[in-house]
Amino acid sequence: MERRHQANPAVLCLVLVMLFLLGCSVRIKAAEVKVNHIGYVDSVGRLVLKYEDFSKKGYTWQVYQKKVCVKKGRQVSGAKTLAVNLGDKYTKDTIYKLVLCGRGKENKRKLTVYYFTGKYLNNFMINQSSSGSLNFRWNNGEDSLYQVFAVGLTSDPAAAAFDIQVRTDSSKSSIDIPGTKLATGTYQVHLISLLNHKGKAVFGEGVVIPYDYATEPGQVIGVNSVVNADSVTLSWNAVSDASGYNVSQQTDTGAYVDIASNQQGTSITIPKLTGGKIYRFKVAAVNAAGTKVSVGKDAIVQVTMPKIASAPQKLLLDLDKSGSIKIRWSTVPDADFYHLYFKTTDMDDYRLFGTTKETEKVLKNLSPDNRYAIKVYACTKSQGQVYESLTSSPVKTFVPSQYMGKNQWKMLALKVRSVHYGKSRVTYTTKKYPKEVRLAFVHYKKYKSKTKYLIWVSLYTQQCNIFEGEKGNWKLIRSFDIASGTAENRTPTGTYQIQYKEKGWYYNYTKELYVSHYKGRNAFHTRPLYNDGSVCSPAIGRPVSHGCIRCYNEDARFIYEECPVGTTVVMY
Repeated sequence: MERRHQANPAVLCLVLVMLFLLGCSVRIKAAEVKVNHIGYVDSVGRLVLKYEDFSKKGYTWQVYQKKVCVKKGRQVSGAKTLAVNLGDKYTKDTIYKLVLCGRGKENKRKLTVYYFTGKYLNNFMINQSSSGSLNFRWNNGEDSLYQVFAVGLTSDPAAAAFDIQVRTDSSKSSIDIPGTKLATGTYQVHLISLLNHKGKAVFGEGVVIPYDYATEPGQVIGVNSVVNADSVTLSWNAVSDASGYNVSQQTDTGAYVDIASNQQGTSITIPKLTGGKIYRFKVAAVNAAGTKVSVGKDAIVQVTMPKIASAPQKLLLDLDKSGSIKIRWSTVPDADFYHLYFKTTDMDDYRLFGTTKETEKVLKNLSPDNRYAIKVYACTKSQGQVYESLTSSPVKTFVPSQYMGKNQWKMLALKVRSVHYGKSRVTYTTKKYPKEVRLAFVHYKKYKSKTKYLIWVSLYTQQCNIFEGEKGNWKLIRSFDIASGTAENRTPTGTYQIQYKEKGWYYNYTKELYVSHYKGRNAFHTRPLYNDGSVCSPAIGRPVSHGCIRCYNEDARFIYEECPVGTTVVMY
């Protein structure tokens, strides 16, 4: 039987107040729960309910037509969506009551929802304006029983509440939502009809469709370019309403071709560009949602690629006049200077060794037994930037101790200076010789010892070096600062041997321990100590003694206990 309802303004007002569509709570009986929920009758006649979980143990549900239960079942916790197919119990133009009850401890909690079946909605359409607002239209027909229509949008298909919702009365078949309320993304759009039946809000037919929404983003600004040897890195300010960026490059014909679409982040590096050539690039913000892409106004940047010098050719190792290893290469046209890089076996990557305008470089402070890999880049300076050659020279690999040989020992040994005593001062330095120089000195001088130890005191650097091994094969095992004699009380120079040892020299209030004699009364011993062990004269690293070699306690003790009588002592 055909039924017609005429909208009554008073009733309509009551309906709008009572409706609890999607996220609205209604004061009902004490046993009722107040949770967000969405309900509608879908296109195949199912009673659909999206709800917020309120029972950890799951649910039971019953559907009533009047007071008769026509269907029931169970629902697991966390499902959040229930769709009841009434089957042969479905009747058009009928009110059904769905009761969702908690289980376990929540078995006294329930959610009651009313539905009205029918088929009245059609031709649901969505149009987006140039300003970004959405217009929703539908045809509710002359026979519609519904009093209110609601359009709701959610970005989560399983959500029990709308992100945005707008309602209107049955006299309207159109709703607008301004773009200011929308964000780019894919929405689930619901058109749901409602009516009031005996004071109860009743969900009617619903239409649900996905919709991709994307507004035109703002224009890209602040584009910056950093030119590399054969690439350019573009960066720009973030556009607040953009989901990504399109980057395109101009070709020789003047057309632009895409390099990146919907690029994430605000920078991109474009490789394999030609030196000396001018390039133009466009950057535009985009909004993409599903299949819909909206592109904003682009910004254009122009760059000129520098001409890069070619790589240096063959590298050669050599010794300079001071005995240090140096590396040489031929001149590279267009190069303004050169970068040297090195890597050792314990390094993961190359490090900058130095910069030079010359075609050679002395390699200082090398560890003699480590393996080095050296490579050189030619560098060009253009527009205030420095660009390295695209490739490096061939890599030169060597171990300093293996390369340097006899001439190296001699040339390094020449770096060692002897002490000079003036009338009232001693010429000395606090700067220490590198390890390779100390090794070169004892090997070049061909020092030998009756024991497995050799002691060399460099009076010039105020440093004692102890070697272990034998002639031609000494290994530096210990180095420490000392204090030698003053100009008035000179420490004798020359080659000696440890002659004898004493536990200490003791005086009324002071003492000196671990005494190892190498020339008469000249000996290695500790700094002067008070009898309680505290230091009386603390100076180390400069000439202050009466001719002996003062040491820290642990160093004097090492010579006393480890270096036997007969050990060669060199004072130089």
